[in-house]
Amino acid sequence: MGERVKTGIVLFLLYGLLFALSQLVQVVPGLSGLRLQAMLSVPYGLIFGRTGAIAAALGAAAAMAVTGGNPNFIPIEFLGALLSAYLPFRIWQGMRSPQEKNQLKGVVDNLKKSLTSAWKTSGRAPCISS
Repeated sequence: MGERVKTGIVLFLLYGLLFALSQLVQVVPGLSGLRLQAMLSVPYGLIFGRTGAIAAALGAAAAMAVTGGNPNFIPIEFLGALLSAYLPFRIWQGMRSPQEKNQLKGVVDNLKKSLTSAWKTSGRAPCISS
């Protein structure tokens, strides 16, 4: 499996998990919860680009379907998560000069590598308690 697919699956699951947790506290029953997952859309888009945007959109739609949300809102949830992740990514990409793109590519690659290694080792890391 490719690295993008693995990353997308982890992002999808995290988004869906936060969506499900936010549904436990309903502000307007059947319509709105805490929306904890909404804080992930922009970072998903800026850090992971198209993969993050698609993972956020699919995670939102799947979690809404699984948690018993209104089926009429599933496409709206999908588009909202997709656009809130993808538009900042495209704006950020468009604002950079060619020289900046080359410099920032290394920074983003290093960030992706460190996040990936953190996710890989998080299950095996010893628990340090005081």
